[in-house]
Amino acid sequence: MPSVVIDASSLVGALPKADSVPETALLLARRHDVICMSSAVEQEIREVFARPEFAAATASGRAGYILDVLTGAASWCEPTEQVHDCRDP
Repeated sequence: MPSVVIDASSLVGALPKADSVPETALLLARRHDVICMSSAVEQEIREVFARPEFAAATASGRAGYILDVLTGAASWCEPTEQVHDCRDP
């Protein structure tokens, strides 16, 4: 099975609407891949979801649902090397 990392920006598109392309990608990854998750990535996702512009998604339960789908299937690991191939640490 391939391993994937899903970041916060990919999940933001899943917040407003069920059956969105990002939600479908998350569900497909859960079904066919190993989702790799670190505590730093989870914390970043939680911080992004807590922003005021996503309050409706939090109130409706969408944010919690997406986090449950993501973290419930995750293989937890902590990176030991820093990658500098993009601007996002």
